[in-house]
Amino acid sequence: MIFLYDGLMNQTTKLILALQQIDNLTSLLGGNEYQSFLYSNLIKTKVELERQLTNIQHAAKLEE
Repeated sequence: MIFLYDGLMNQTTKLILALQQIDNLTSLLGGNEYQSFLYSNLIKTKVELERQLTNIQHAAKLEE
């Protein structure tokens, strides 16, 4: 397992990695008995992560 310190990653990178993990979980949970329940909870987290990433990206464009 790789441990990365907060100082090595910015928020954008963390959000992108978190979104990739959501996609990984979605793939791994395919066919699980509780797939619908798990997906419904993951989608809420994915939407929130995407919202935060969009906010950061828009803020960066405004600073340019």
